[in-house]
Amino acid sequence: MENEQRRVPLIRFEGFRDDWEQRKLKELFKTSKNKNNNGLYNQTDILAASLGTELIPKKIFFGLKSTEESVKNYRIVKKGDLIYTKSPIKGFPNGIIRTNKGTIGIVPSLYCVYNLQKDSNPSSIQ
Repeated sequence: MENEQRRVPLIRFEGFRDDWEQRKLKELFKTSKNKNNNGLYNQTDILAASLGTELIPKKIFFGLKSTEESVKNYRIVKKGDLIYTKSPIKGFPNGIIRTNKGTIGIVPSLYCVYNLQKDSNPSSIQ
């Protein structure tokens, strides 16, 4: 019975009828190698992980300086990409993980960026 409880969720997403599947992160995402080398994006395209739920445009820079040249080393984040920052933030001692649900942009290299594998269903990743 204990095994059964792990496979069948008590709370279900709308339209979801199947058992849960345990997957390793590397089965769903791969590490992104996309950098802003060509300078396609600039300082206005910088995104940040907030204490909320979204990856949002960075409006306040908290002393972080970026230049036209430095943002060429930033990582490109597309819709559906997963970002992780290991920096502890109030209430998140192990850092923040966010899925980019919106705008394409760039993040500093202190963020890890992961691209969704082609055969994965992005709506199942929370």
